[in-house]
Amino acid sequence: MKVNEILKESKNNAFIKQHIQWVADQLGIKQLPKIILLDKPIDTTFGQYDPDAKSIKLVTGGRHPVDVLRTLAHELTHHKQNLEDNLPDGAGETGTPQENEANSEAGVVLRNFSQENPEYLGLDKEEPLDEASYEGNLGAMEMMKFFQIAKPEEKSQLKSLIDNKQTEPAWDLIQQVLQTKLHPIDEHSDYAVADYYTEEDLRKIKMATLAVEDYARSLGIKFKFTKHFFSQLTLDRGMGYITHDMIMKTAAGIFKRGLRFFQGKPPKTSFAFMDNDSSVIFEVVKDDENAYAVRTIIRDTKWHGTSPLITV
Repeated sequence: MKVNEILKESKNNAFIKQHIQWVADQLGIKQLPKIILLDKPIDTTFGQYDPDAKSIKLVTGGRHPVDVLRTLAHELTHHKQNLEDNLPDGAGETGTPQENEANSEAGVVLRNFSQENPEYLGLDKEEPLDEASYEGNLGAMEMMKFFQIAKPEEKSQLKSLIDNKQTEPAWDLIQQVLQTKLHPIDEHSDYAVADYYTEEDLRKIKMATLAVEDYARSLGIKFKFTKHFFSQLTLDRGMGYITHDMIMKTAAGIFKRGLRFFQGKPPKTSFAFMDNDSSVIFEVVKDDENAYAVRTIIRDTKWHGTSPLITV
């Protein structure tokens, strides 16, 4: 099906129609499904693929265009799986190989798009970024922004500096590329910046958090990973290395068994939720009804915070 055969059911679709073929090319899809663009969510979700009809329903109204692009890439990946006879019943459930692949492919597409069109993510180098709002380390968010806009030689330079534990020059380089002032590392900090996370690790982790936030929105829940979460992620403490799979599994446990503990509790109530398999702990605070913020992450068998610990 050609792009001009797409059904027109939404008012603000110029951006997505312009980039549908680009996303399909990124995924290696030659046969597009029927794509229906809608103003409002259907069944509390922003995207839906019908393998029998080979069609996608995509909500564009009231959303950031790049977020719509990510949902499109996700659903097109399911279409590709269907064409390859790799979309069994239940394949869209959280944690299945097909769903993990769709999240991963959508993340790659989003990264490629941001590199070609940084202005859509607020990464225009002509304008300085906001100052970091937390102290203590090279945050994962700043690292993500750096790798999105830095030149190849700058990326190689930063990796070399981190490998050689030259923190101050690395700090200076990131500030220079991002055109923003970051808080210096506290020399009395109990924890150093972890040097075992690669660019690919950080990319997968960021895509995992975006997938979790997107899934929460489909349930009518606001579930936000804060800047402090990303700053804690990159500290060398506890049991250390945390993967994107651990993050998604911990979040899945919170959605299934954790959020009920907030019922009837006032805003600012917080709990620490631990995944029993990986020992990854999220500290989650209630902002409002159906609105939560993840403010801390650590991988450890012990929890020293003040929030009650719950195993999920």
